Amino acid sequence: MKKKNKKLMMSMTGALIAFSAHAFTNDPSQLIHECEAIAHKLQYLAHTKPDDSCSGDLQIASSYMKVAGTKLQRGKYAQASTSIHYADFELQAISYRPYCEHFANQVKFIRAEVISLANQVDDFNGLKSQVNQEKG
Repeated sequence: MKKKNKKLMMSMTGALIAFSAHAFTNDPSQLIHECEAIAHKLQYLAHTKPDDSCSGDLQIASSYMKVAGTKLQRGKYAQASTSIHYADFELQAISYRPYCEHFANQVKFIRAEVISLANQVDDFNGLKSQVNQEKG
């Protein structure tokens, strides 16, 4: 059991490093991909212990990330940002909930990715707004 957790932690650490390499992208398709990847990680984590009372909480955070990806595809960056921030709040709560103790350490790595992605989307939205103001 501990070996599986270590492998999962190592893979998430690797993912975080890879994710950091994409920081400050101006490509919305990359942001969409990151939303989908994070949603998939959360879904996978929830399925590792489907009977755990916290798996539903992980699925909620995953849903927020899926919605964010959809909003980004439609060019609704402010709404995508809101969904990402909701996912962040959910992950923050999961990391402190007593009944989510099993997932707390794993969620912290994913939350770091979510925070980074939220900043990128907010920056992208700010650049988009600035360009629109200059055109108008």
